Amino acid sequence: MGFNGLIIESHCDPDKAWSDASQQITPEILNFVLNTLVVRDSKQSTENLTILRQQIDKVDNDLLEILAHRMRISREIGQYKKEHRMSVIQANRYNDVIRTRVKLGEEMGMSGDFLKTVLLAIHDESVRQQVEVLNDRAR
Repeated sequence: MGFNGLIIESHCDPDKAWSDASQQITPEILNFVLNTLVVRDSKQSTENLTILRQQIDKVDNDLLEILAHRMRISREIGQYKKEHRMSVIQANRYNDVIRTRVKLGEEMGMSGDFLKTVLLAIHDESVRQQVEVLNDRAR
C-alpha cells in the first residue's frame, strides 16, 4: 500500500485496554520510545555497505593470493634447507621477523597481539610447508 511509518498503541493502563491489551504500551514507555527513536536520512542505503563489503572481499582475495605466494617461497626455502641439510626452524630469523613485522604493523595502527597471532599462524604454515618438502624423498 506504500505506507511508510510506525504504528504504536498506547494506553494509560494497558491491562484495561478494550483491544489488543498485550500490544499496548504506557504513555511513559511511548515517551521513551519516541525520545530514543533514530530517524535515518532516507538517502543513505545499504549500497555503501555493499560497496565496502565488495572492497573487503577483494582485499581478502588479494591476501589469500599473497599468502599462497608466500607459501610457494617457503617450499623453495624448504628445498634449499633440504639440499644444505639445514633445520627447518631458524629461531633467530623467526624472532627477527616477529619483532620487525609487529613494529611495522603497530606503526600502521594494528594491535601487537593481533599481529603476533597472525604472524605465528603464517609461520606455522610455512614450517608445515617446509617439513612437507623435507619429508618428500623424491625431490
